Amino acid sequence: MRDLFLRLRGKADRRGLHGRFSLRLDVEASVLDREEVVACLVSQRLAPHPERELTYPWGRTAFVELPRRLDLQGPTRLYSPRMLEDVFGWRSDLPAWDGLCCWIDNAQALTMSDVRRPVGLIWDNTSASAMKRRTWAPTSLFGAATNQIPPGEFGIVYITYLEGAREDVADLRVNAFLERIKAWEHAGNIHIPIALLSRLYARPLNHGQPDLIESTIRLCSEAYGHPVLFEQFPTTIFTR
Repeated sequence: MRDLFLRLRGKADRRGLHGRFSLRLDVEASVLDREEVVACLVSQRLAPHPERELTYPWGRTAFVELPRRLDLQGPTRLYSPRMLEDVFGWRSDLPAWDGLCCWIDNAQALTMSDVRRPVGLIWDNTSASAMKRRTWAPTSLFGAATNQIPPGEFGIVYITYLEGAREDVADLRVNAFLERIKAWEHAGNIHIPIALLSRLYARPLNHGQPDLIESTIRLCSEAYGHPVLFEQFPTTIFTR
């Protein structure tokens, strides 16, 4: 996607185009004819309504034109979350797309109140193979944790991982884990009454301030677990 964006930026710059291109793929990115895709993205400006998606065999394209110089709400850091959202509609805390590549002409300054000649490409991929690859389930982490429980003992399993995908991809990952955990088997000489799956959302906000959200899913064994255990043991990885 970076190579595709560099080709797109070059052609857009030669034609004096400034704005946000969007690309929704229905196939794997590796099979794309990049020159064809770039040509379709650039020609989007000629459509009666460029902001409305046009459909191709490999996906859909759209284009929202931006002024050559765009004033921001106030001074902010270069490529800060505030700048990316104001200019390219990219929300780092709750992304609606898989990724963003962007460029501005006045990127030499560390802080700025306006951007010049902005060009951005946002994309997502909904092909079956891409979705399957991205929705891996953290069952290997669960297995590694159960192997740490000594024979004859009980243990509480904590699993945590960084999450940053768009909502539907993140939910598919959790659903895949919950489906696989229903059929999970472990040695008969250990007990796992409860387990906790913690998703960490480490993200910058506004001008770059760090933030962290922890979302925990509680799992209780129907055979020998009890919900009261969630009150007796920590249910988050980061806790006071």
